[in-house]
Order: sequence, then C-alpha cells, then structure tokens
Amino acid sequence: MVDARELPFFNEFFDKLSNAIQKSRLHPKLQMAIAYYGKACQEDSAADELLDLCICLESMLTQQGEGLGHKLGQRAANILGSDGAERSRIFDEIKSFYDVRSKIVHGDHLKGSRLQRLDQVPRLQQYARRLILAVIPFNDELDNESNFYRLLDEMSLDESARKEFQAKSSTILHS
Repeated sequence: MVDARELPFFNEFFDKLSNAIQKSRLHPKLQMAIAYYGKACQEDSAADELLDLCICLESMLTQQGEGLGHKLGQRAANILGSDGAERSRIFDEIKSFYDVRSKIVHGDHLKGSRLQRLDQVPRLQQYARRLILAVIPFNDELDNESNFYRLLDEMSLDESARKEFQAKSSTILHS
C-alpha cells in the first residue's frame, strides 16, 4: 500500500507518467514495469510488494538469461546515482532487495537483516518509480534491446555515457 508520506511523490509520478504516455506508445517492457509498479502499490503485504517491485525492475532493466541481482543493482545504480558513493549504496540496496526476493520465491524463511529489509520496501518503491521515469525517454531504444542493454552496461565503465544517459533520462525525471 502507498504510505501516506509517499502520496505526494506517488501523485507527481503518475502526473509525469500520464504526460509521457500521452506523447507516445510505451514499449511493452515499460508497460509491464508500470503494471507491476501499480500492482505493488495495491499489495497489503510488504513481501508481495517487494516481489512486484522486483518484477517491475527486471522487466525494464534486464534481458532474459542475465544474472539478475547483480545486473539490476549495477544498472539501477548507474542510472540513479550521481557519484560513486551513491551508486555504491544503490547497488548494495538493490542487490539486498533482490536477495530477499530470491529467498521469498524459493520458500526460505526470512530472518535477521532480510526480514528487516521488508520494512524498507518503500525505498524500493521510490527506486522503481524513479527508474520508470528515467527509462521512459529511451522508449524507442527499447525496440533494439541489445543496444539499450549494452548502453546500460557501458555506463559502468564510461562516465560520459552515464552522464549522457542521465541527461536524457532527466527530461522526465527532473521536470
């Protein structure tokens, strides 16, 4: 469920999203991501919300057959992180959320820090919301998925590629 403190951000997200959708037809991967984001916002359980948000991220940021936890963390960090320290923090958080997702999916009992991670699902929701807005400007590039995902990977090694991506993604993210 959307936390009352998140409501202004949630409303701003849907306003920006509605404007972007009106401008062009969204790629099926983005449509799926948005659908799972919406489903996550309606969940009563933090575990179910976490699962839906991970599917949201997977549908946008990975291709079939990739190592998901590492790729999700790396790509999310490169898209959202403004400097090395922030990218490192985002990478670790996304990987940690994905680890909890894997434990849930495989029927493992959550305890300790993994159980506590469920209390931080609003943070994952914030990342998912920002990532959807960041990827929308690349809607057309998703038609050539291999180039889009290659670009996401190049951002890890090429600071200028990362800055170019962030500049283009900021057209919606920071408008």
